[in-house]
This record gives sequence, C-alpha cells and structure tokens, in this order.
Amino acid sequence: MIRFLFCLPFFKSGSETGDQEMVIKKFIRKNVKKGTSIEEVDKKICEKFGDGSIEYRELDYWYHQFYNGKKGLKDKRNPCDRTSLELLDLPNEMIHSIVSYLPIPDKFNLQLVSNRLGSLAAMNFDALTVNIDENSMTFFNPRKRSEETVMPINLGYNQLKMLLSCPELKLEFLSIEADNASIANGRALRNIQKLLKSIYHQLRAEHFCSFGFLKDQLSLLPYFNPEVLRGITAFEFDPPEPFLETIQELVKMEQWRQLKVLLFKFQYKNPFVFYPIEYFTQFEVLGLGDVIRSIDDSPEIFAWIRELIMTSPNIEKIHAGFDMSLREICETLDPAIEIQWDVGHDGLAFWNTPKSKFVIGKNTAEDLHGLTIVKENGKHWKGYRAYVR
Repeated sequence: MIRFLFCLPFFKSGSETGDQEMVIKKFIRKNVKKGTSIEEVDKKICEKFGDGSIEYRELDYWYHQFYNGKKGLKDKRNPCDRTSLELLDLPNEMIHSIVSYLPIPDKFNLQLVSNRLGSLAAMNFDALTVNIDENSMTFFNPRKRSEETVMPINLGYNQLKMLLSCPELKLEFLSIEADNASIANGRALRNIQKLLKSIYHQLRAEHFCSFGFLKDQLSLLPYFNPEVLRGITAFEFDPPEPFLETIQELVKMEQWRQLKVLLFKFQYKNPFVFYPIEYFTQFEVLGLGDVIRSIDDSPEIFAWIRELIMTSPNIEKIHAGFDMSLREICETLDPAIEIQWDVGHDGLAFWNTPKSKFVIGKNTAEDLHGLTIVKENGKHWKGYRAYVR
C-alpha cells in the first residue's frame, strides 16, 4: 500500500526509451484483457522487463485506464488529470486526516518516506507512552492501548529519536517508563539523556511522566520547552529520596517554575521529608500518590492540605487517596466543612474558605480512593460537574 501511494509518477528515464514504454503499455493492456490482476501484472513486468521498469503507481494508472476503456496506447497522461494525483499532491489538511487513522507502526513508516509526510505523521501523535525493557522498546498511545508496537531496543531508540527530532511534534502527554522502576537506576536514563541532548530543539509536550524519582527531572526537564510544558508526573518505586534538596534545585529551573500540574508520590511515611508550602503555591492541580489509611498515619498531610487550600492563590484541585470515611477526612481538614448525604449514604462536602468554595467528592460509597477536592466554578470544575450531584 505504501508503495502504491508514494512511488514516483513517471516511467524511469535514461535507458528506458519511448519504445520500451509503449511495449510495457501493450503488455499491461494485453493482461488486462486476459483478466489478470494488477498484482500479477506487476510481478510479470518485473520478471519480463526487470525491477523498476515501471513504477507501481504508473502501472496502477494505466491498468485501470485500459480496464475502463478510457485510454489508448498512444494517449498521454494529462498532468491536470486528478487521477494522476499522488498522496503528496493533496493539501496538508487532507493528508493529516488520512494519517490520523493509521496505527503507530504505519505512522513510523511514513517518517521514512519523506520529510513532509514524516512531519504530518508526527503531528498525529497527541499522546505517547514509551516502555523501555532490557532488550526491547514498546510504543503505544495510552488513550488507544490497541495501538501498540514493539521493536528491538536499538531500533527503538532510533525510532524515538526520529520522532522526537521532528519540530512539528507537539504532545499532550509523553510518558517514558523503564522496567516499572525509576529510570535513574539503570542505563535507560543515561540513554534518554543522550538522545534528548542530540535533538536540536526542546521538546513540546504539555505533560511529561517519567515514572521515576522526582530527582530524575533535574536531568530531563532542561530538554522540554518551558512555554509548552505544564505538568509532570514522578512516582518513585524505591525508598524515599531527599525531597527538599531536590525541590530546592528544581525551583531554579524555568521549566519547573512554569508548571501548573504536579502528580507525585507524597512521602508522608518519611518523617524526614518536609514540604514547604511556598514551593507548591504555583500549582493549580496536585495529585498525591499512595493511600492515607488513618489520621494517625500522617496528621501532617491534613494540616498541609488545609494550609495550601487556605493560602494558595492558584490551587484549584487536589487529588489524593484516602482509606477513611468522608466524615473523618472532613472533620480533620476543617470542622466547618459541611457534608450533604444522599439516600445511598454517599455524599459531597462543601468547604468554604475566605477566598473560594471547594467541593470534596469520592468515587464510591465503599472506599475513598480517588478523593478529589476541586474549586467550584474554577478552571478544572467543568470536567467535574458531571460527578457533582
């Protein structure tokens, strides 16, 4: 199919003369009359006249012209004939629409055809997850997991570099995972750094997920365009790191200072970790990993959330995991929070602060994993309205 779309429009020049073109056209017409399929005609031409004696697209044109009785042997192709158009002759908008239906492997193949098609293919990547194993690399769209392709590790790095090197690429979401652990613990991080360093522009991605230590961001964020990057995810899988020292280095970076969304593993079990509020007032959305199972487990978290809600001019939404009752959570956060229960013993809580009103909701009545505190009528309220009853 790719060969059909992208081969050159004319017969080979040079040793191929007009007489040979006529001979090949006669051969095509003869086989059309016999009812031979175009694939079989292509095979016969290669055997009789040699590979490359006629481009497949040219064969396709004359085969169907003879089949429909519209052309004679002495007729010439009309350059204005729309049937002679190739994919590359179409406007970018139309090609972009066609490419959008292709799975990831075919989009990768388009990058090998031409710079223009490679750019248009890159523009069709809106979200990408890259999973790096010891010997292979897996690419998939997290929104369409069925679009998945696996390739050897070296080929994977080459393909990733080709894609990320395209200046037209702009991702809403980019995730780089390595063996479900911090990419700082192996050579994957060094390879990714080397790859990003070889690219002549900063990556345009709105959200970057490393599934590794927060400190990994110190070596990765410099390669992202700070005008585009708005959020990061960093979930550690190993023992906690020196969080405060990492934050103090991150705040020096322009990429970090422009962030509005931060999803990270809140290390409430580590008594040596300190979370100064002033480092978080820039964020609109915070996601706190792990699950808080009791008030005694980490009472500092409740005080931290309360102070952030009360003092931050930007906070709009906090997502956290709690294995506790809604009443316990609200009474600990602020006794003034009002809960409205429904007949199913589910409920919503309303938290009035000096500056704003927040709504606290949970996913199910059985557990509170995924509790969300969201500012009413704020930027992130629209997507939450369907849940609020």
